[in-house]
Amino acid sequence: MERIEVVGTRNVDFTDKQGRPVQGLSLYFLQYSDNVDGKIADKMFVGSGRLSTVGYLPKPGDVVDVHYDRFGKPVEFVPVGSAV
Repeated sequence: MERIEVVGTRNVDFTDKQGRPVQGLSLYFLQYSDNVDGKIADKMFVGSGRLSTVGYLPKPGDVVDVHYDRFGKPVEFVPVGSAV
């Protein structure tokens, strides 16, 4: 589990170079990290198949705990507040 502050979202819908559809949501977030003074910025992709199972979808300004499966894919977002 890790705590993130969501700062942006983007709907994704395109076809990759092999002709496969890629659909889902990109989450842009900030979080504290070891050996960093301040926060790091990062991005997480949640595929359309997973979107229907995670329950709560964070929006910009939300602070959430992210729970992952054993493969490192997000399975749940638990709201813990909003950014100040």
